[in-house]
Amino acid sequence: GQPCSASELVDLVDRIRPAVEHLERQAAARDGQGPTFFELTTALALLHFAQNQVDYTILEVGLGGRLDSTNICQPLVTVITSISYDHMRQLGRTLEAIAREKAGIIKPGVPVISGVIPAGPRDVIWQVARQQHCELRRLGRDFDVDYRAPICRDAASCRPQMDYYRQQGGHRRPLLTEVELGLLGPHQAANAGLALATCEALSARGAQLSEIALRRGLERAHSPARIEVTSWRPVMIIDAAHNIASIEALLQVIRSSFPQRPRHLVFGTCRAGPDCGPGPGGRGPEPGAGLEGGRGPLHGICGKGPDFSSERDRGHARLPPLPGGQGVGARQGRRRRRLFGPGRPEPENGRRPGKAAFCRLRDFWQPDGVRRER
Repeated sequence: GQPCSASELVDLVDRIRPAVEHLERQAAARDGQGPTFFELTTALALLHFAQNQVDYTILEVGLGGRLDSTNICQPLVTVITSISYDHMRQLGRTLEAIAREKAGIIKPGVPVISGVIPAGPRDVIWQVARQQHCELRRLGRDFDVDYRAPICRDAASCRPQMDYYRQQGGHRRPLLTEVELGLLGPHQAANAGLALATCEALSARGAQLSEIALRRGLERAHSPARIEVTSWRPVMIIDAAHNIASIEALLQVIRSSFPQRPRHLVFGTCRAGPDCGPGPGGRGPEPGAGLEGGRGPLHGICGKGPDFSSERDRGHARLPPLPGGQGVGARQGRRRRRLFGPGRPEPENGRRPGKAAFCRLRDFWQPDGVRRER
């Protein structure tokens, strides 16, 4: 596909402007809120797709599903990839509650493809699909994948593969084997399996999708900042992991695909809050398991996002790693000089004035779980 050009975007905004201004006036009259930014971008996207007469549109839900602005569409097939703890203030505090919100996109009689594995949320998806009289195809029951992790020493060797199976009555029948993937990790193989199952559902409705096209699409798939290797000498991986499930996926890839070597981690997150840190019961990821054998230091950045917009705070993300093998105590004085620089005031109680707080990753993330020291 091709991204929307700047001139096309301007034209789209001009076209929806009268409707948006009308809705804003209505909202102001009743002291309400007009359309949100995401609702406006959804309208722009749908108008853009209609103008270009696309054959198929893939609409990704913004938040949850039941109340999301994308839920106005009548789909050919509905896909729910996975359920994990995320956006809990809006979606609920349990996986079952989150699953019920996400299952809100299921429409009467429309096939459902699900990659949800845990029993609680999996059963919620099943119940909603049954109530809506939908055919439900599940990863691990109706179809499955086998992932082969590469040992990544350079770009040529970093080529993961998978096999795709159809399952019935406890028997697996291979449909596609030795499929090369453009994305690393067993979680991406599961996503690829969901994509292939979706293509099967579309083919049953008349879509013409060749095996060559399917293989080429999975091989060329690219997702920026999702275990993205941006450099090989030295190896540098950028990942936007933001919840327990995505952090565990990242660590699993590090364990399986990257040889033991000294490792340095730069980690940025928000302050502890309802959606930060371990899930219910204090459970958290085990980052140490993915970093065993690494002798390099771990650098952490923690603080509220808006404060990272300043030039001073952006610079901290570019700090060079300290030499490996030094203890935290030996590094602390140098680290404080790097963070605050000559002539800059030392922080009070370990914090820079203002909202942002910066700390060593060791201060709040340990191999035996997640710990925060504030």
